[in-house]
Amino acid sequence: MKKPLCMLLAVLTLLSLCACGQSAAPAANEAVPAEADAPEDGEEIPEEAPDVTYEVTVTDEDGNPIPGVTLQLCDDIMCTTGETDGEGVAVFTGKDAPCTVHVLKVPMGVIGTDREYGFQSADRTETIVLETAEPTMLKPEAGFCFYAPEKYRELHAPIGWDSRRADDLIYVIRSNYVSSDHAVPRYGKDYKTGELFEVICVLKDASEAEEYLKDKLVPKDGWENVSLEEIGTAEKLTCFLSQDIYSEEDLQLYQENMGELFEEFMALREDKEAFLSGIQLRKPVPETLLFETTDLEGNPVDLAEIFASHKVTMINVWDIGCVPCVELLPYLQGLNQNFEEKDCQIIGICTDYHPGEDTSKAQNILTKAGVTYLNVVLPEGGIPVIAELSSSPSFLYVDSDGVILKKPFSGAFIGEYRQIYTDELDESLSMLEG
Repeated sequence: MKKPLCMLLAVLTLLSLCACGQSAAPAANEAVPAEADAPEDGEEIPEEAPDVTYEVTVTDEDGNPIPGVTLQLCDDIMCTTGETDGEGVAVFTGKDAPCTVHVLKVPMGVIGTDREYGFQSADRTETIVLETAEPTMLKPEAGFCFYAPEKYRELHAPIGWDSRRADDLIYVIRSNYVSSDHAVPRYGKDYKTGELFEVICVLKDASEAEEYLKDKLVPKDGWENVSLEEIGTAEKLTCFLSQDIYSEEDLQLYQENMGELFEEFMALREDKEAFLSGIQLRKPVPETLLFETTDLEGNPVDLAEIFASHKVTMINVWDIGCVPCVELLPYLQGLNQNFEEKDCQIIGICTDYHPGEDTSKAQNILTKAGVTYLNVVLPEGGIPVIAELSSSPSFLYVDSDGVILKKPFSGAFIGEYRQIYTDELDESLSMLEG
């Protein structure tokens, strides 16, 4: 009987303690104020410090604002994150206490920093200046921009780039690891130069881009030997990351030719995430063929005004030493008259001359051929690189704003093959109609 009696006494004792105002231990999640914090009788409870505003401005080295920078404001109690707006400004609300600012994330083309910033001025403002980087590869007409990741800046061999317009609506941008001091080959295989990745930009919506790509562009070894994945879109632009799947024989030849650089090459090929981190897609900027020049008599020519007068203009790029170019001129004169029925026209660019030079020989050739349509001379610096012209005669089709509609093509076609000039014109017109 002693044991039950003892338990009964313990229960009664506990009940008496509770009745006398003694409290039991607090629950696990119940906050317990420290005795030192409890105000004494007659002492006023201090008011909580009011919130204050902190303003951080982020600029580049030239003082231009940098939007989209993620910042973190920290005091002794907590941290708050925010992002700079279009003016490069981020505003935080916090306690009036010593604070520091950290850069957490920067937009493409801006170099981040681990530095800690404090507020030195009484008005609680701070300016952070960040370095910016130039893009390693920029193709505005394809909507593609690449900023080399930090690891790419300390390689033992350089990264080479080449690009081509594979189709009227397809751009292929290739990155190569160049283990020797020679130019990057555009086509073919060189086992001292290894392809890392290709970015294929298709100027179509995502719903139809892959089907269009595979219909228009077939790799040498077929799509089954290519890794292809969609990586992003920007308006009517869809881009894919492409990489050849190398055979064991290819890898052995690369290793033999690259030597000690082979391991770095393979590490870059396998680090897809680092490559993707450097890619920025933008709205494609149309290629235009607008420049200052003169006609063959030295009169200034406003190409914008010339192009605006017709739906489509076919541009014939020719030179006086090119026999097929000269032989084609009478046919182009007749074609120009037919084009007028479709609100289209032809103009010529004679590549032998620049403004101010004697063009009498070219004028004589045109007169003999009966050509009356406008011919102009090359601008200073030559034909813009965007035109991708490599031989004469070459042809471009532009709209009324001077935007290049189709991939340039070359050749003085004869007989039944001359239909290509009209076919290309009709395709250009259909592109304008959507």
